[in-house]
Amino acid sequence: MGRYDEDKVFLPLKTTFNQSECTWLTVGIGGDDEVEKAFKEKYPKCQIFGIEASPDQYANFEKYGTVIPYGVGVKSENVTLTVRKIERYHNETVKVFAFSKLLDKFVKSRLVHYMTIDIEGFEFGILEALLPSKKLYKEGITLCQVSFKPS
Repeated sequence: MGRYDEDKVFLPLKTTFNQSECTWLTVGIGGDDEVEKAFKEKYPKCQIFGIEASPDQYANFEKYGTVIPYGVGVKSENVTLTVRKIERYHNETVKVFAFSKLLDKFVKSRLVHYMTIDIEGFEFGILEALLPSKKLYKEGITLCQVSFKPS
């Protein structure tokens, strides 16, 4: 599904689970919202958030959820990243929020039921920091299911 025919598979929510407590997080929308569209059709009361620093990569994401117009990393900083704009890539300085601060400010929870992440290699720092004894793990971030595509 999606722009690169990626297979994204998540275990379904229990039928007794209160959907309004469910949180989906897409890190790096990348111009593709097919997964979020399918998820919203199946779980219409779940909250969906998408982190994307490049406005022309939002696709129709706002139909399904809330766009967070920043980058995300292990710590807050301004970073020069390669971003995609209209089929081309270029370097741009992007405001990056620490993952825990971004969750607190926009998602209002450090519990995420489903997360899909594709941020051109920048994701490995986040994923590593979620391991036991690492920074994001110690900050109480819980991800129930994660799908990522290494670039």
